[in-house]
Amino acid sequence: MNFPGTHAAWMWAYFGIGGSFGTVFFLLAARRMRLRMNESSRPGRTPLRLRLLGLCSLYASAFSACGIAGPPGGLLGSDPQRGIAAGAAAAAMAFGALGWFLFYLSERRSAPR
Repeated sequence: MNFPGTHAAWMWAYFGIGGSFGTVFFLLAARRMRLRMNESSRPGRTPLRLRLLGLCSLYASAFSACGIAGPPGGLLGSDPQRGIAAGAAAAAMAFGALGWFLFYLSERRSAPR
């Protein structure tokens, strides 16, 4: 991968460390949800599956948001390409809205009637 030298060192450290911690916590949460899914009864699995899909969608939203400012073609580069940044912003918003909708469905399915 070709890392541009136009970005400051703090930017690489900030997003690298933050992204690494986010990925580790995502994997830990997904693993915990999978363990709970294996332990729960059949009707209780659907809300957990929806919650896991919502978590995956929110992770994809955060990952897509990196393309708004970062390379390639982000707004912080030496030659910003607005189209790529706009596409990344739209993807981040779509994944985020889908993730929150899936969380809403999981809460609705798990609520007692």
